[in-house]
Amino acid sequence: MENQSIQNYPFPDFGALLESVKENGRRMDENYNRYLKEKAEREAQWEAERKTKEEHWEKERQAHKDFCEMMMAKWDRMLEEDQRKHAEFKEWMKKSEEETKRLRDENATKWGRLVEALCAPAALKLFKDLGIGIQNIYREGESIKATVNGVDKMEVDVLLENCSVLVAVEVKTTCSVEDVKYFIQQMQKFRYYFPRFGEKTVYGAMAAISYKGKAVGYAQKQGLFTLKLSGEDTFTMINPKTPKTF
Repeated sequence: MENQSIQNYPFPDFGALLESVKENGRRMDENYNRYLKEKAEREAQWEAERKTKEEHWEKERQAHKDFCEMMMAKWDRMLEEDQRKHAEFKEWMKKSEEETKRLRDENATKWGRLVEALCAPAALKLFKDLGIGIQNIYREGESIKATVNGVDKMEVDVLLENCSVLVAVEVKTTCSVEDVKYFIQQMQKFRYYFPRFGEKTVYGAMAAISYKGKAVGYAQKQGLFTLKLSGEDTFTMINPKTPKTF
């Protein structure tokens, strides 16, 4: 290679090159500053949008919470109201049942007394026709009770008596087979609870306005006399084939 003279070597324009480098630096600074500005603007926008959305969802959440609390309070009030009404209904039912029972018992007592009032004089004639003359009649309220330590153990509705015979009469408005069974069970204890009647012959009888099912037949088989109201104030009596004594 041939040597060239330094005077002839093409050196660059350092001034222009320096200006070009400065220009590039300026543009880089502008771009970077623009980038920082846009970045800051976008971050500010995103933050604003985030806050807006957060505020929106917070309002939605609070609204939902308020709604739920309102509904829960409403349901609690409804539940309390239902419980109050239920308690009132139970109390009304209890009072109604008690009143119904009271009226039923009162009615049954009145009917029982009516049947007893009709039965007693009718029984005098009916047993007299059988050859059993009655001298004394004990009815409810006339101390036909056996009491032990202040507790009633046995009670007879109507008791017919002469010098040698007793007829214990169980009075019912409606008589069932179970009533007959219970009366017989009670009569098994008659002599134990009423020793004052000594060795008199004791018969049993049922008296009722009506008899349910096979009550009459069952009473007859058990040896009981059965009296039934056949008119407004008339009793008829069916005699057992073999009267049972207690």
